[in-house]
Amino acid sequence: MFDALLITGAAGGIGHAIAFAAAPCAQALFLIDIDTDRLCALRHDLLKHHPDLFVATFSGSVADELFIDEAFISIKDSTHSLSAAIHAASILRGSSGLVSGLDLTVPEWQTIIDINLTGSFIVSRAVLRHFIANKCSGDLLLFGSENAFNPYPYDAPYAASKAGVVALAESLNEEVMRYGIRVQSLSPSAVDTPLWDQNNSVLPRPSTMLSPSYVADIALSLLTLPRDGFVRNLQIFPTKTRKRKR
Repeated sequence: MFDALLITGAAGGIGHAIAFAAAPCAQALFLIDIDTDRLCALRHDLLKHHPDLFVATFSGSVADELFIDEAFISIKDSTHSLSAAIHAASILRGSSGLVSGLDLTVPEWQTIIDINLTGSFIVSRAVLRHFIANKCSGDLLLFGSENAFNPYPYDAPYAASKAGVVALAESLNEEVMRYGIRVQSLSPSAVDTPLWDQNNSVLPRPSTMLSPSYVADIALSLLTLPRDGFVRNLQIFPTKTRKRKR
């Protein structure tokens, strides 16, 4: 049972699944997403099925340092104590859609790096500072991707950002272990979410994909491991998947 769980990217496919999977075992959920309408709809649906659940929403970008700092002021003032956080917010493509790495502009590259990697840093820093200040042996889970280790074409900034997230998690975990805090990363293969809508026929959906609910169950299980150990960069795949490059 969690007292309070923070989920970023909560209105997205994986974040949405995590919110519903966590609702029966949490007293409170703090939800962050840039899509205000979908975030409000998620809160409504959660309370419809779990009327006793406390749900607080914060609409903004994880790459906005001031927004995250202000959200954590509200989290700190809450009567519910944050004990775990899952950072699931990310994007696959910029405004130009699917573009070759050879044609990618620096601003398009930077947009994906800012949200996926810098956003992970900003959220992680806020979460870990909160845990330490409150003497909480909490859990932080960051989302990497199989793409960090076995990249698809046209995914250079996404793959690079996710590789950075995995390294960020490992480095931060080494720093905060002495406080009894864990930082782990979960790197799924292709997941059946709207993120794939950012592609076109050049990169069609894989024939076999992980379901968001499966990923959500694995994510929550990592937060409930016995406190005397941790998992380093867990990668998960559907039963049938593409062959790994050699």
